[in-house]
Amino acid sequence: MAHQFLLHMYMKIPKVICYLDTFQANKFVKGAKITDWTGSVLDCMSHCLLTALAATPRQKSWNAKSQEFELCARKMAAVHPILVLRQLPMLASSLMGRCYLDFGQFRSGHHLNLFTQVMGLLELLQPHLFNEQHKIPLENTLGNYFQCFQNYGHVKDLSSLLNRFVILLQSYISHDPQRALKYLHKHAQILQYVAFC
Repeated sequence: MAHQFLLHMYMKIPKVICYLDTFQANKFVKGAKITDWTGSVLDCMSHCLLTALAATPRQKSWNAKSQEFELCARKMAAVHPILVLRQLPMLASSLMGRCYLDFGQFRSGHHLNLFTQVMGLLELLQPHLFNEQHKIPLENTLGNYFQCFQNYGHVKDLSSLLNRFVILLQSYISHDPQRALKYLHKHAQILQYVAFC
């Protein structure tokens, strides 16, 4: 009952997590299942912030603006990972369809930058990212990265992103080997292609 009450308070007043010590906060976050909950102060904020980050307009000032959005999103992900994870399906859909441009357009249209920023968020959201309730949105997000590496795997500009992606996959395998390997088996050809590029 106490956990449910605290969870209800957290959904209404997210700052309440700051009053827990690190151990209590980690235990609270690990045990919280809020995918079915509706209405949080941070839901609106995180949705607006991540939507703005994914907009990628062709403006000279966009790099500076996107860095500000990324910094805010990273702070939110570090303090409130379970609330940012509620936006994972939206993040996955915001990456879709961007990898069908030629690489020059992909880079100049700030799409490569978005993939790099989202990777940073995924890294911050570990280990909660690998919970069962996030399985489908996580795998949809990873699918966009597989598409990216399939189309642009030969480009040296992606080597840093690829290394980070491989480390994320290793973490996924360490957390749930059976499920992760079953998912990766579907993308074995892309992994082989990227390995030889």
